[in-house]
Order: sequence, then structure tokens, then C-alpha cells
Amino acid sequence: MLSCLKTAYLAYFMNWRSLVLAGAAVSLAIVHGCGGNEPGPIAVSGKAKSTMPPIVHEPCGEKGAGAINHDSDGDTKPEVISVMKDGRVACIATYAGRTTAEVASGAPRRVDMYEYFDANGKPRRREFAYGERGLINAIEVYEGGVLRRREYDLVGTKRIDTIDYFDGAGPDPKTGKHRPSKRERDTNNDGQIDQWWTFGINQVTIEMDQDADGKTEREATMVMSDSGQVLSVGGVAVVDPNAPKPTPATSDAGARTAPAGDAANVDLTSVTASDAGSRADAPASTKDGGA
Repeated sequence: MLSCLKTAYLAYFMNWRSLVLAGAAVSLAIVHGCGGNEPGPIAVSGKAKSTMPPIVHEPCGEKGAGAINHDSDGDTKPEVISVMKDGRVACIATYAGRTTAEVASGAPRRVDMYEYFDANGKPRRREFAYGERGLINAIEVYEGGVLRRREYDLVGTKRIDTIDYFDGAGPDPKTGKHRPSKRERDTNNDGQIDQWWTFGINQVTIEMDQDADGKTEREATMVMSDSGQVLSVGGVAVVDPNAPKPTPATSDAGARTAPAGDAANVDLTSVTASDAGSRADAPASTKDGGA
């Protein structure tokens, strides 16, 4: 059971590209089971049904009158275009580099990032186009220059399927990355949220709605540590049967040792927070959808 669950969830803790794989694996693990007897669905909390919106590009104006080209290599083709508005930079469009094959084939250049700024010069929005067709599939939303929301189209449907929310505390001082406070996901691409992730201290709780009734099921709720260890399933503690058993000290040989299922023995003090979705972790390409 533990092996199945860890395979399903560990992908998330690697990078944001694995979210689509993790979501599918998590659903399959619950629906088809990981071994053992599972109880029937028991709704324990209500979640208002929400429809995921389409992913929409905000015009930057990189081809308009306020555009300023920046050509660093002198090939008359700018790598970056700044767009001015009311005497300030309102948007920056950055073009993706082209491979030798793309240059040889005459493939057009494409913008892979748009950055938008408010009247005070602080970032308010960023759009990313991961993939070869230049389709926007990730959006970051800022308030007062602070990241508050990150939206993804992971499977190329031109609709948001994953949203990360941030508490505005800024990046982690140790890692320099933003850690979300919660996440909402549409794992079956029907436009409805069916997973809710809550990030706590060194762990994440994942609730799921498998029957599309807007409620999560107890047996589908899982808790994992940031290192990928499954801590509980359906409120029941999970212990890795392959984990080494502690050896009591000689002076304590006669003392009673804690049972293998004692969840208090889980050491989370050395776990560091992970951040999926940062630009540094983004893949070189992502499946595109549409024409």
C-alpha cells in the first residue's frame, strides 16, 4: 500500500511539471486502491463547486507605437521588447532562444514570457509560454509586487487546471522560493475543482472529490511530508514497513519501545519546504493544445 501511494504522490515534490502525472496517479490510486480494504465514501467537508476559467493572454503591445526593441547581438531581431505607457515601462516581452534546427528551418521566434508592471513599477502579472508553439500555459498574479496566485494549464486545454495560492509572505529565506499556502486542481479536465491541497508546516494535506458532488471523501484524504513520506490515509496513520526499526540503547534494553505504528516517531524537523512552479524549475517544454 505504501509503495503505491508514494509512487502516486512523490512526483509532486520533484517539480511542477510532474503535477499532471501526480494528479492522475493520485486519482487512480484512490479509485482502484493500493491494497487492503477501503471504506466507502464518507463526505466529511463541503467544497463549493467552482469552475476553472479559460487561460487568457493579456495584450502587451510589443508591436505597438510604445515598443522599444533591445537587440543585444546585432542581428536586427530584438530579444526583449519594452512597452512604454505614460512614461513608464508597462510590459516587457522576452523572446525564447532558438535552437540551431529552428534557425535553419526558419521557424518564427516566439515570446516565452510577458511581464506586466503597475503604476509604481512593481510586477502585477507574469505570463509564461512553455512549449514550442508559444501558447500561454502559466500565469502569476501579484498584489503590491508580491506573488499571490499562480495558475497553470498543464495539459494544453487552454483552460486553467491548477491554481496555487500564496499568503503574501514572500519567498522562503532559506530556499529563495515561494511556497504556496493552498492549491486547487481539476484533475480530469471537466472544468470543476476536484482536489484541494493545504500546505502546513513541513507537510501537505490533499482532499479529493471523486464523485463530483462538491464534497471531499474521508478515505481519499491524505497527508504527506515535504520529503514525500505518506503520513496518513483517510485519517489513519501510515508507517513504511521497510523503515529501519530503532535499536534501543543498552541501558534501555528493558524499557518498552514505542510501537511501529506510533506516528509521533516521524521526524519532520529536517524537512525543508519545496516550491513547485517556479520559473527555475519549469520544463523546457510542455504539451501544447489547440491550434
